[in-house]
Order: sequence, then structure tokens, then C-alpha cells
Amino acid sequence: MTTQRLVRKVLTISLLAYLGFGAYLYAFQRAFLYYPVGEPTSAAAASLWLSIGGARVRVWVINPEQDAALIYFGGNAEAVIHNADEFARWFPDYSIYLVNYRGYAGSTGTASEAGLFGDALAVYDHIAARHVRIAALGRSLGTGIAMYLASERPIDRLALVTPFDSVVAVARGLYPIYPVSVMIKDKYDSLARAPKVTAPTLVLIAQEDTLIPPKHAFRLVTAFAADQVRTEVVANTNHFSIGNSHQYQAALRDFFAG
Repeated sequence: MTTQRLVRKVLTISLLAYLGFGAYLYAFQRAFLYYPVGEPTSAAAASLWLSIGGARVRVWVINPEQDAALIYFGGNAEAVIHNADEFARWFPDYSIYLVNYRGYAGSTGTASEAGLFGDALAVYDHIAARHVRIAALGRSLGTGIAMYLASERPIDRLALVTPFDSVVAVARGLYPIYPVSVMIKDKYDSLARAPKVTAPTLVLIAQEDTLIPPKHAFRLVTAFAADQVRTEVVANTNHFSIGNSHQYQAALRDFFAG
């Protein structure tokens, strides 16, 4: 085999590999973004069921009948019910609504950006008449949903744990050789929505986060008004361990008590 033919063969194989993996990423992209959890064997919370856009969405309700409400949007593989006991202790003055995404913990349907955004609005609108004010807390993937809600509805306070500027920006760091901006369906562009958010905002960043590198959170922070946002870097924590930090717990309790 001549050198020219060898080079041509290598280039052909490389191109096929590039196109093949790109097609795989495109076809299964939502499998990388959403990891539905099953129904819990037991739950220390009441279930609120909402029929929204062809899906039946389950929301766990903690500490009902309070004047203020806190809506929680969890991470992409999070069983939000596991926060029930801690949130009840940390936020005693709030009725807490833990949202199970479409396809999660008994909720029907399939997760997508449009679906989860619609569900967030529906949950807010359903509880708005019951509470004098509503706050939102998002973690990881849930920060994108909390940001959307805060840009579309009056939110009293907004807390973002390990947030990102956009899914496109994070994916670009993971797959720099692909045109991810045109490939990705669910973009969760929080950066673009930040100027529409008027609520006082707390941003908690895990110092050693490798899943969503801190630069994405810092970029998001710069899109808020300087006097609107409070930022804390939680030392010696990563994307998953931040919730075990006393600093994390104290920051959330103080912020929502204000």
C-alpha cells in the first residue's frame, strides 16, 4: 500500500468515526442529560398530581399551609424526595414543593426542556393562589429550570447550586470538535435569561466541580446585576459532595430566612 493510499484510508476511517460518534451523540443526547429515577419504596410526603400537557406530574409537598412556598428542581439523576427531611428542618417557614420531572418517580411522559419548562410554570401557577410569595431553588440541571421560571414568573428569592451558563457551553468543553450549538436540542440557556431575572439570587459553586467546571457558574454570575447576586464558593467540595458541606447548608438557610 502506498503512503498516499494509507493516508487516504486513515482519513476515511477518521471521518467515519467522527461522523458515527457525532450521530450517536445527536441521537442519544437526552440520555446523557436525563437519568430518570424510579418511584421510592416509601415517601414521607404528600403527593400533588398535576395533569400538564399530556403528562401526569408528581410533586412532593412538605410542610403545607405555610404562607411562603419554595419550589425545588433537582439534578438530572436526583431522587428529590431525599431532601424532604433536611428541607423541612432548614426551611420551616416554607411549604416545600419537590418536583419530579416527567419520567421521574412516577411522573409520566418524557423529559425535555420544553416539557420541564412547561411543568415548572404549571406548578407555579397551581400554587400561586395558596401562597403570598414563592421562592425557587435549583441544583445542577434544575438551575436551568429555576432560571427559566424566575425569568417568567415573580420569584421572591432564587438559589442556584452548581449552575451552568448553558448546556451548549458545557457540551462545547466536552466535545470541542463538534458543532454542539446546532446539535443540541435542550439548550437550557440560563445566561440569556439572567437579565430577565429580578429576584435576589444566591449562587453556590463547588470548588472542585469537574462535571460542571466553576467557570460556567462564574460566567452566569456576571450576567446578573452586581447588587442582585451573592456568590459563595464551597471549599473542598465537588458536584456531588457540596450538599454535605456545612457552608452549603448554612448559606441556604440564611438566604431563605432573609
